[in-house]
Amino acid sequence: MKLEDFRYKIQNSFFSFEDLLKFYPDEKINTLKTQIYRWIKKGKIFRLKRGFYLIKKEGLNLYFVANILYQPSYISLESALFYYGIIPDIPFVTTSITTITKKEIKTIVGRFIYRKISVNLYFGFEKIKIGDEFVQMAYKEKAILDYLYIYKFKRIDDLRIDWQKFDKSKLNEFSKNYPVWVQKLVCEAV
Repeated sequence: MKLEDFRYKIQNSFFSFEDLLKFYPDEKINTLKTQIYRWIKKGKIFRLKRGFYLIKKEGLNLYFVANILYQPSYISLESALFYYGIIPDIPFVTTSITTITKKEIKTIVGRFIYRKISVNLYFGFEKIKIGDEFVQMAYKEKAILDYLYIYKFKRIDDLRIDWQKFDKSKLNEFSKNYPVWVQKLVCEAV
């Protein structure tokens, strides 16, 4: 089994051990594990976490990686707000929302932080294409609500947020699912 052949089959820079099993169903699991180990040792692939690997680190879509590393999740908070041009600061970590448990995953390509919200607040995202991959990304209105809620802001006047970039009706509609204190912050902003 050659890495070039496998790379051609998956046509992606990211793969899981399950992907390897799909493409080589006749191979023994230990043989595949040994092959992964050898590729890592030779620097041909990189381990992200157990069972998840990269063929190359350059040009990698970190939002896509974040979606894959921990599921269910969607990009939100600082990462989504920066993506939409709402906050000026470049985040040093990729931030996501999940319903499972909060988690931080450190990899060779960056840090990924997952913040937990209740199931009834797990909405307001869509699948968008960024580069060659599809990514679960919060709507900008949902990202700001997640941001206010997760970080428990009491006031919004110190935030460097461009409130003109939001759809006010969507923001008000989404905020109805959040606690009253978040709704009040939204009313102050818009």
